[in-house]
Amino acid sequence: MSPMENLVIIALGSSTGDAMFYPDVPLTYAMVVVALVVLMSRGLADLQLKSIKVNTFTDGLPLILIYNGHILEESCAKARLRRDELLGQLRIMGHEDTNRLSLVFMERSGELSAFEYPPGMQVSGASTWPERIANPTVLGHADSFDEVSKDAPLEATKVMPALEP
Repeated sequence: MSPMENLVIIALGSSTGDAMFYPDVPLTYAMVVVALVVLMSRGLADLQLKSIKVNTFTDGLPLILIYNGHILEESCAKARLRRDELLGQLRIMGHEDTNRLSLVFMERSGELSAFEYPPGMQVSGASTWPERIANPTVLGHADSFDEVSKDAPLEATKVMPALEP
């Protein structure tokens, strides 16, 4: 959701909440406020369609977070996104490192979109493997991924028994 949509939801919740919790606040006031917020939201949506400036002001612009395999720290700071959060999102998308990524954008919705180099082409980049993990015993003797080869298969030390129906 865009920041503007969040504001609309908060305004709607606040206006209806007062009428529900305080008996001296008439329900009619809440209905009037809800109608005004909906009308203002619709009006703003129409303005966004007609004006690029209004659209950019309310929803912002996409932001480049990775360029040629390198994380742009200033862009991450501007997006209020920590490096480990970015790397976690890349892991969720299935990327082990950034060396095959030509561009990664943070879209206006807050989601990431990644563009890869063609097969066989890559640049130097950062690993998306976490520096620390919550369950290092899965790795056997190692306390972190630094002590484990990324190419070696991970073997669990304990296997959870199957649940019986």
